[in-house]
Amino acid sequence: MTYLALALRLVLAVTAAEARPPSKNDVAEAHRRFQRATELYEENNLAGALAEFRRAYALAPNYKVLYNIGQLCFLVQDYPCAYTSFSRYLAEGGSELPADRREEVQREVTRLQGRVARLHIIVDRPGAEVSVDDVAVGRTPLADPVLVAAGRPRVQVALSGYAPVNRVVEVAGQETANVEIELISETPLTVAGGGRAQAVDAAAAESARPASRPVPLAPWVVTGVLAAGAGITGGLALWSSSDLKKARQELDADVSALDSRSTRTKRLALATDVLLGSAVVAAGVATYFTVARPTERVAISVTPGGLLVSGAF
Repeated sequence: MTYLALALRLVLAVTAAEARPPSKNDVAEAHRRFQRATELYEENNLAGALAEFRRAYALAPNYKVLYNIGQLCFLVQDYPCAYTSFSRYLAEGGSELPADRREEVQREVTRLQGRVARLHIIVDRPGAEVSVDDVAVGRTPLADPVLVAAGRPRVQVALSGYAPVNRVVEVAGQETANVEIELISETPLTVAGGGRAQAVDAAAAESARPASRPVPLAPWVVTGVLAAGAGITGGLALWSSSDLKKARQELDADVSALDSRSTRTKRLALATDVLLGSAVVAAGVATYFTVARPTERVAISVTPGGLLVSGAF
């Protein structure tokens, strides 16, 4: 339980107790919880002891219990709770307090003043729920500053129809810091048109975006055709070369036939080189058009001398 929760529950308990006197059953229950709190404290269960002391005070308010609550809050470093508890102890104990005890507690209050701070939280919308370190402190407008421990408390503001706000504030001891928060509406933006307001939502904004152009298929088709052609002519060239080699090993080989086969092999090899080179160029062009997506039109054609690319880039 945070110091804010302890302090707020303590205040609520006091308010409820002042509204009606405790019954005999409440007093008996408060006594049992006080004894249980003492046992838990001896077991070093500070959180449990603090909860029992707080419940005992809520059932039957007695200023003496505030001293125990203040001590435990100080031990768990809930300084705002300790400051609030000790201050109420002095106020409610009044003249019944021995002088030495009053001086002791007053010294603690003075020391705690350097460990607490106040946040004056100002929100531009009424009715917003304000929390500090996940503990609700009220709805706007807040009448009084919020007591917090010196350090970096986190302020949270929530209101229906507005974006939630989370803000960490650095504040030193004994300071009062102003935290001004402006809420931003989550409702769709409206524009005038046709004599009535029209909502501009995400779907309309998406439809207003230019449509993306499809991937150009023609350059990739040409690349595939050229690559396939290079594979076919390359295979024929290898077959022709092997056939020429076998023919040359024959003793009665015809010289003219050998020359014809040699010419065919060279032509197939040349065609393979041309087609392969054209396929590489076409692949480069296809990659460019796929990545850059230029708006200019480009024509790609195959010529006897290679690949012809025409157009403006």
